[in-house]
Amino acid sequence: MKVVFAVAPYFRVLRSYNPRISLMLQTLVEQVAPYHDTWLLNGDAGSGALADWMSIALSWSRMEGPEAANEVARFVDDLWEQQPDVVVFGLGDLYLPTVELHSAPLTLRAVRALRARGFLGRVVGVGTWPTLFGEAYNWPGFDAWVAGRCEANIRDILEGGARGLLRGQSLDAEHLPTIRRGRVIPEPDYANDYDYILSSVGCVARCAFCPSPMVTGGYSAMSPARFVDAIEERIAVCGAKRLYFADMTFTRAAGRARSILHEMQRRHVTIPWCCESTVDVPDALLAEMATSGCTHVKVGVEFLSDPALQTMNKGQTVLAARDAVRRIQAAGLGVVVYCMLGAPSTTEEDYWRALPLWEALEASYYVVNISCPYYGTPLYFRMATELMAHGWATPDRNLWLSHVNTDVLPLWGLGLDVLKAYLQLSRRTTKEDSGCRTYEAKD
Repeated sequence: MKVVFAVAPYFRVLRSYNPRISLMLQTLVEQVAPYHDTWLLNGDAGSGALADWMSIALSWSRMEGPEAANEVARFVDDLWEQQPDVVVFGLGDLYLPTVELHSAPLTLRAVRALRARGFLGRVVGVGTWPTLFGEAYNWPGFDAWVAGRCEANIRDILEGGARGLLRGQSLDAEHLPTIRRGRVIPEPDYANDYDYILSSVGCVARCAFCPSPMVTGGYSAMSPARFVDAIEERIAVCGAKRLYFADMTFTRAAGRARSILHEMQRRHVTIPWCCESTVDVPDALLAEMATSGCTHVKVGVEFLSDPALQTMNKGQTVLAARDAVRRIQAAGLGVVVYCMLGAPSTTEEDYWRALPLWEALEASYYVVNISCPYYGTPLYFRMATELMAHGWATPDRNLWLSHVNTDVLPLWGLGLDVLKAYLQLSRRTTKEDSGCRTYEAKD
């Protein structure tokens, strides 16, 4: 049986590409490959310069235009050429639940086009959206869709004939298969980009906007030895030159993070890497990170407003966030900060007043996202009335939410001017990974 896991185009429609391939799908490929002819088709593959964040945000209208139709047609051609018996579409990476959600509308188009060509094989959907929606949404054109992580029973799902909503069974992080590559189409060039790797799955935080607590099935982590084994394999087998420790918050368990760095040092593993961090990262850990190859740290500042931070259940204060940025910089590391536009009871005037405070952080780069009340999250229920009024409440509309969908701005009472002003923060800075990536303004 030939099985093709697939990621539909999204960034390509927005005049860019995605150098990160779903870690969830890659893991499932490793689970299935010993038993079936198994591949992963990346519909967002590309090369050359990536679009900068402002260009991506201002290109959202392409999602419903001829550019999207052309990219979907190209993707379906590539998929048809593989002649699969089963196609498994990624509908949001459960390991990183706020990532790779946004190709879902084009995935639905691709399934329609695939069926229109006469594809009679099995079509299965896995990922964040089916887990969030559960029984509230029947995926048109799909034979089955899976709620929850399914590393333990993906073979049963693919080999069986069960239809409709299925329940996944997960493995803890220590027993996840090692991703070895070699089955991705087209083959990625990780020698010239970051290779993403996980030492844990899930997150112990409970941010109101994040679906992670609802979809990952809890938090589990690899032992330091197991994770460093995976690092060494990425270097030796895959030729990785830079690594992105893509855990939701790598530094939250500081003792474990230090144990990983000590194990890397013991084995003389040297490679540039970066990670995500909470604002309470200890100075001692930062110092060890700086001497072990870490180049920059990404921090979820999100809001420079204590009321907004409290409403979003971030578990931090503005003072702590600003102090964290200062301490990371003092350790000699670059710092990338996340900024979210849109929070209950926060006005556009509040964002204009906060803009100089963001500038004063002097971050290496700013990732500016529009807040998205994803289905079933605490923020979704907090914003239920507004979501219904603006047409975002039902599953078939909620899956169009995107951090760069400017149509979401009115939900928060924000205009395009404030988004453009914040996106200028990133356009005026140089991301720390610019040594291996090139970003261009394409608007």
